[in-house]
Amino acid sequence: MPDASGNPAPAYTSVNFIQNTVYLGWLIRGVHFWGANLLIIMVILHMARVYWTGSYRAPRELNWMVGVLMLLIVLVFSLTGYLLPWDTKAYFATEVTIKIAGSAPPPQLGALIKDILQGGTVVGPPTLLPPELGRLGQSLQLDAAGKAPSAVIRVRARVAGPDVASNRREPEK
Repeated sequence: MPDASGNPAPAYTSVNFIQNTVYLGWLIRGVHFWGANLLIIMVILHMARVYWTGSYRAPRELNWMVGVLMLLIVLVFSLTGYLLPWDTKAYFATEVTIKIAGSAPPPQLGALIKDILQGGTVVGPPTLLPPELGRLGQSLQLDAAGKAPSAVIRVRARVAGPDVASNRREPEK
């Protein structure tokens, strides 16, 4: 994590310390890495299943939109997590990502997106600070903001499981 002045050197130092000095640090970092990749795979598989089975239709349209939003949040966290060690691989992956985002049409919009993501005119310490603060400060709020509406929607629509139709009672006359 960068220090208060935005210097990224402590980010690489802390990852190196965890990887090489902390007891089983390499294992914890590996589990984190593979867990994040598995999360992306599982979210995409879940979204594909929901789409293929038509579970995004009424009364679940809003739930589908919340799920798409959560997929995007997971992808953004994965992308920002990739740059946090601030090693050579993270630096050049960030360069490529920013260039892709900066190629959005029209050129003025692409240039604006590029400047915002870089935190300035070049990739450097200002590029690292916003994703780190976002991951630390917003991850729990975004997680709750995504899951709470989904749960409320399922309860209100009584679509808590695949066999809901068989569990519904007929209204008494």
